[in-house]
Amino acid sequence: MPPPVTPYLLLGPVSALLSSGVAPVRGRRQSLLFALLALRAGSPVDTGWLTESLWRGNPPRDPENSLQSQVSRLRRFLEGAQVRFICGGYMLEVPACEVDALRMDSLCAQARRWLSAGGFAMARACADDALTLWRGEPMADLHDCESVRLEARRLAELRLDATLVRAEADLSLGLHTEVVAPMRRLVAENPLREDLWATLVLALYRGGRSADALDAYRQARSILVRELGLEPGPRLRELERGILTRSPRLSSPAPPCSAHAPLLAGPLTAGFRLDLPPAAGPAGPPPGWSDYPATRLFLERARSVRPELMDTLGAREGTQIVTLCRLLEGEPLAIELAAASMRATTLTSWSSSTAGPCRRGRPHSPSRRRTAGFGPPEGADGGLRPGSAPAGRNPRRNVRPTAGPRPRTGRHPGPSPG
Repeated sequence: MPPPVTPYLLLGPVSALLSSGVAPVRGRRQSLLFALLALRAGSPVDTGWLTESLWRGNPPRDPENSLQSQVSRLRRFLEGAQVRFICGGYMLEVPACEVDALRMDSLCAQARRWLSAGGFAMARACADDALTLWRGEPMADLHDCESVRLEARRLAELRLDATLVRAEADLSLGLHTEVVAPMRRLVAENPLREDLWATLVLALYRGGRSADALDAYRQARSILVRELGLEPGPRLRELERGILTRSPRLSSPAPPCSAHAPLLAGPLTAGFRLDLPPAAGPAGPPPGWSDYPATRLFLERARSVRPELMDTLGAREGTQIVTLCRLLEGEPLAIELAAASMRATTLTSWSSSTAGPCRRGRPHSPSRRRTAGFGPPEGADGGLRPGSAPAGRNPRRNVRPTAGPRPRTGRHPGPSPG
C-alpha cells in the first residue's frame, strides 16, 4: 500500500490536493508564494522577504496591499487552508507532515536513524516511503528564485541519500541483487560519488560476482583519476583488497533470526520520535494509517507475538492503534513495549486497560510512563505495589515519627541524653 497522499505537493509540479483532486497552482507568483510558505509550514515568513522574492527586487507601488491580494487569492485556491498573518509574516498553518517535501525530510532522517541503530527493515521502509513521494524535479518552474533553487538542490541530495540508505539496508538484509541495478543508475548519474561506487562494488561481491565487483572498482578509479587527479579513498581501496584476499569481513552478515528481530538501540530511545498518522475521527482511522512508521512498528511487533490477532484489522482496531501511538507520542520503545503486551491479552482489552490510564495522565505522569513500560509496575488493585512510593517522591519524606523528641537542627549536635 502506498504511503498517504500529502495535501501540499512540492516534489514535482507545485500542486495541492483539493476536494476535486490534485490541482496545479496557477501563475508564477501564486506558485512561488505557495512554495515559500509550504517550505516553512508552521512558521511565519517575513513579508519583506516574500515581497522581494515575488517581485524580484522590483516591488509594486503598494507592496503591502499587493502581497495581501496574492495571499487572498491563495487562500481561495486552497479552499480555506489557514494562511495567517502573525509576527510580521504570513504562515501556512498546517502540520509539516502534510507538505511532501517536509515529510520526505522527516522520513529520510528516520531512515538514517533506523539504519545506524540496526533496524534495517524499518530503515528500508522509511526510505521507500520517502522515495515514493518524489514526483519529479522539485518546483521546476521556480528555479529563478535563489532560495527555491537551493532548496530543490537539497531535496535532490536528500533523494539520493534515501536511495543509498535503502541500498545499505538491503545489503544488511541480504538483498544484494536488488541493489545492483539502482546503484548502476546512480553511479552513472553521479560518477564522482565514492560512496555510491563502494555500495555497488560490495553488492556485486556479495552477490557472487567478484570479477564484476573488481571491474566496477577499476571504473571508479579511472574516473576519479581522470576527472579529479585523485586515487580512490580508503573505503574503496579496502574493498578492493578485501575482494582480492577474500576477506571474511566482506561476507554477508548473518540474516536476522526472524522478520521481527529487535530494531531499537540507544539513539532511538533518547528523544527520538516516529512519524505519526493524523488523529482518528468518528468515521475511523485516517486513510493509510498503517503506513506511518509508528503504526507500522506497532503492527510488526504485535504480529510477532500474536499473529492471529492481526490478520484482519477493522476501523475500530485501527482507531485504537492510531490513538495509542499518538498518546505514546511516537516513542519507539514505548510502542514496542505496548505491542509486546499483546502476548497476554486481546487488542480490545489491551486498549481499554492501557489507553485509559495513558489518556488520563499527563505526558510524563507515572500512569503514562507505566503504560509505556518505563515506570514502576502497578499492583493487582490498580495502585502502586505495597510499600512503594509514588514515582518522583522521596519515600522517607512523609514518614512521621511516632514517639520521641524532635531532632535538633542546629549546626552542632546537642549533648546526648543521659
